[in-house]
Amino acid sequence: QHHLQALQNTFKILLNSFYGYLGFAQGHFADFDAAARVTQIGRDLLKKMIDWLGKRGAKVIEVDTDGIYFVPPAQIEIDELQKGLAKELPEGIEIDFDEQFEAMFSYKAKNYALLTKDGDVIIKGGALKSRGLEKFQRVFLEEMIKLIMEGKSEAITDLRNRFEKQIRNREWKIDMLMKTDTLQDSLDKYRAKIAGSARNRAAAYELALASGRNYKPGDQISYYVKATPKKVAAYEAAKLASEFDPQNRDENVDYYVAKLDELVKKFAGLTHAGSAPKQESLAF
Repeated sequence: QHHLQALQNTFKILLNSFYGYLGFAQGHFADFDAAARVTQIGRDLLKKMIDWLGKRGAKVIEVDTDGIYFVPPAQIEIDELQKGLAKELPEGIEIDFDEQFEAMFSYKAKNYALLTKDGDVIIKGGALKSRGLEKFQRVFLEEMIKLIMEGKSEAITDLRNRFEKQIRNREWKIDMLMKTDTLQDSLDKYRAKIAGSARNRAAAYELALASGRNYKPGDQISYYVKATPKKVAAYEAAKLASEFDPQNRDENVDYYVAKLDELVKKFAGLTHAGSAPKQESLAF
């Protein structure tokens, strides 16, 4: 099964490359009309499947490049649904029902989470697993979404309080709090942009400048925000994670609790949602 999955992914990448080449203006075999036909055929097939499922009582939740996620109709067996849909598709187009999930959390287009039968959470989309979030925020978000999908939204307050306690008691290693940024500009270009008011100051660049090292675009800086006598901008209170002393901890707990509350507030309107009915993933 692993071999066939790897083979299938290889063909998928290869075929996607063929399609991309058709829409590449500088390519020797560029053909915009052919590229448009490919996407049109894909849209037509999707619409046909969505319409067919809808007419049989299925509720479509999400459609993306991974497949169609839907709540199956109660009166039809899954195997019958699959066989019936397969008959409606052109010859050579085959579909599989890959997996059944206990629940689905649909945040917005192409951003959702799935709860597997084993209780694992699968998260898709940058809005729900942004690299801009510290690790503790990503962990909290995953646990909060899992509670929502399990119909246990009332437990989110306890979850939030547990995380605050761990922050204030300084129970975590620094990797839970630190952020890692990748430098996009050279330090000289950053200085020029600051001088020209073309961008705001950023912690990673300020630390790179203060270090005296010759950082280049593509280099990564890991840092955290330390406590200071008075409130200052985060970039002024930033400290390299490599300089963190676990015997003399100095992280700004109030700052990280505020970050936790920002996350809770952002998803406040969704925390009252109950768990969704079982849903099938249809891959094609």
